[in-house]
Amino acid sequence: MRRHLGPELVEMLSTLAPERREQVLEYARWLRQSSAGSSCGSMDRTAPGDSGIEEGCRPGPASGAGGRELERTILRLNCEQRERVEKYVRALTADPPRGIPGHVLLRFGGTIPESTLLQMEQVIADECERIDYDQW
Repeated sequence: MRRHLGPELVEMLSTLAPERREQVLEYARWLRQSSAGSSCGSMDRTAPGDSGIEEGCRPGPASGAGGRELERTILRLNCEQRERVEKYVRALTADPPRGIPGHVLLRFGGTIPESTLLQMEQVIADECERIDYDQW
């Protein structure tokens, strides 16, 4: 039985830079080595010499020797491991959290009075790292 990577995973892999694909490959290898057995039954069995990769299911830029090795490694994982790889790839392809650029925040510099800052500093020094065992 031939298996292939899902189109969503193929798309995500195709957007990764080569060094990120290498990280995914190392993670997949680690998963494969760290766990024996399969929870996918016959779906996880690949005939000797059969990569299990169907034509048209290769990621674009991930193709080539490294891309095929990544696909073969992922396809040899059990269902749970493949889900973990997909979650890892999602994390690598997710947009970084957006914040406020520092130059925008500069306008707030100096707006807190020095006396308030000294008071805050004193409260932190007095109250932080102190455990009140009766509080809980």
